[in-house]
Parts: sequence; structure tokens; C-alpha cells
Amino acid sequence: MLFVFYFFVISNAGAQRLVYTPASGQINAWLDSLLFKNDKWLDSVWKSEKKWKIQLYYSKIDRTQNGWPVLTHYTLKNDSLLVLDAANEPLGLVLLAMKKMNELDSKGINLNTTMITESQSGIYGDHEPAYVDPRWPDGRPSLGRYISDLLLLHDEHAFNRIFEFVGPEYVQQQFGTKGISIRYGQRLPQESVLSARNTNKLVFFSDNLVKLYIQEEKYFDRPYLPFTNGFDPGHTNSMLLKDAHDLFMALFFPALKTTPFFFSLNDRDREKLWGDLSQKTEEIQFPFFNPQEKAVPLLAGFTDSIKTARVFHNGGNFNGQWSESVFVIDTASKIEYFLSIGLDTGNDEEAPTAEQLLERVGRIVFEYEKTRFRKYPPNLKDFVLKIDK
Repeated sequence: MLFVFYFFVISNAGAQRLVYTPASGQINAWLDSLLFKNDKWLDSVWKSEKKWKIQLYYSKIDRTQNGWPVLTHYTLKNDSLLVLDAANEPLGLVLLAMKKMNELDSKGINLNTTMITESQSGIYGDHEPAYVDPRWPDGRPSLGRYISDLLLLHDEHAFNRIFEFVGPEYVQQQFGTKGISIRYGQRLPQESVLSARNTNKLVFFSDNLVKLYIQEEKYFDRPYLPFTNGFDPGHTNSMLLKDAHDLFMALFFPALKTTPFFFSLNDRDREKLWGDLSQKTEEIQFPFFNPQEKAVPLLAGFTDSIKTARVFHNGGNFNGQWSESVFVIDTASKIEYFLSIGLDTGNDEEAPTAEQLLERVGRIVFEYEKTRFRKYPPNLKDFVLKIDK
């Protein structure tokens, strides 16, 4: 079992760099005691981590006197080759879509512009068209609505429509060439290499049905770049947990530059994204959904009964692979932290119940955060959404 921690050094000039340092015995003993001392079941599961390929990233947040965040990160892992399904954590695809949409601002389109996906068939396979989004009252499809469908409900249709807009070439340009080991390479549930490399024609319309922009059908013919650990996932949806954790932190603390992927969101888009990542079941008016479809934050879902707590959640499970990243705040206890877990249980019936594992780890960290000393408690007003006010 390998324990590593890393931290940010912030110079007076404001530049940041990531520094990796082997964990000392003190840090090792502290993390071991925090997670395992009072939970024999959890201790037994972690002792089997080589079998279950469990990884954990926990980021403590402290503040300077002027409120600047200082992050200290702790890692528990045994297998650096654990590759998870990136569709479990679709935030990266959403951020790519938002960045690309901002680049097309001169075309007169935005997240709310009607987006029609044309049908296509042939040597690349049959791709479904999309003329309506039935989860919304008027049925009008748009990129912004698909983002809500995906983040709130893990809707596969929405994932595929966003993938059509982003395309594998843009994923490689923004992630692969910058050493970010997150790849969105195919529609769901799965498809051939030829089909995955080809994206459909998209047409954007104004409210009075005037064509504003056409994104033509495109085939991505370049080789994929391998991940930073040397693994090449081909055209699959794949990711390394550390990269997903770093990207998730960048959404809330962009100035810390936890990822080489640069994106800039206006206040309206950022609040929409935070809302889609954190809305509780009773807060959702649209899209239409069955309560069983709602993505539940297993790492901190137990805080639903705490009115002052909010969980920003990115995660899911597919075919025995589980991964989840959360940013948890509580305005009453003045706490804030990031926590990510990934594991691959496969079809092993002896594997730990993933929901139970995530829930126990989440509770332990939450209770620790409530009691630990903070010299300068955070002002969390920036993370309080309109639905909390």
C-alpha cells in the first residue's frame, strides 16, 4: 500500500507549481488511523486493495488570512494502472463542450441555441438523429439542456449528443496533447472504432428557425495519444482518477491551476454547472426524470438532511467500475474539501459493496473535517447557490 501526498507552492508573484513528496511516517500513520482505526470492515477491505484496485484522493483545504485557498492532497493507491470508465465522470466532456461553445460565440450560438443532430449511416455505422429532447416541456434540444440531462441523470442519449458536438479530435487537442489522461472516445454504450471516430452533422437554429451554424460531419483520422502512464486506451472512454480529481478541483478553484486544461466560464454558465452538479432530487424542476435515475453522491449523500451542506458530485458506475469525485461544503460547520475514489470490482461476487465502501469513507472524512482545527475558517458565500438562499 503506497501513501503519497502532494501540495501546492504559491509564490508571491502568484505562480503555482505542483510538488510531489514521498509521505513521511507521520502522514502515513495519520491517514491509516483516520480511515481504519475504528472500522474493522473498512480495514479488511483496504487490505484487499490489490485485488479490488482501490484508489483514493483526498484534498484538505485551508485558508490564508486573506482567504486564499491552500490545498494539501493525500493519496492512497496500490495500482497506478487502474484505468476507469470516463463516462462515469462526465464533467470533463461537459467542460470541453462549454469551452468549444465559447469559441463559437462569433457564430451567434450559445448553450441555449436549438441544436439538431442529423442522421448518418454507411461504412461508419448507423448514428441516431436527435430532433427533440423529451425531458423538457417543449422538447427543444440544446447543448445546455443535454448538459443538465447528463450531469443530473447520467442520461446516455445526452452523453452521445454532447460527444457529437465535442468530437474525438477536440478531446485529443485539449486533453491528450496536454498530458491529461482523460479520454472520451465513443458514444454509449459502445461502438466500433470506425463509428466512434466519425461525428454527425449538427445544425444550430435561432428561435425563428434561421440556421445560425452548421458543424459538418467529421472523421478523426489521427492516432490517439497514450496516457501519461504509457497505457493506450484506444477509442474507449477512459481516465486516470488523479486527472479527474485535478480537473474537478479546477472547476471550483481555477486560480490554483490544478490541471493544464484551461477553461473560462462566465458567472451564468458556472452557476448552471454548479447547480447541475449539486441539485438534490426535490430541487429539480426540469429535466423530467424518474427519481431512480437521479445520480446520488454516495461519498456524501448522507448530508442531504443537513440543510447547510451541499455536495457537488461527479461520478457513477459501469460494469463493476466505480468512480466518484465530490466537493463538499457546509456553511454551518465552515468546512470544504475534495474527495475522489475509484475501484474496479469487475464481476467478482466477493467484492466489497461499493456503495457501502464509498459511504463509510465519506462519513469518516466528513466527521474529521467538522472537528479539525482551522486557523482561518473559509467564507463559503461564493459556493452558495440561489436555491440555497
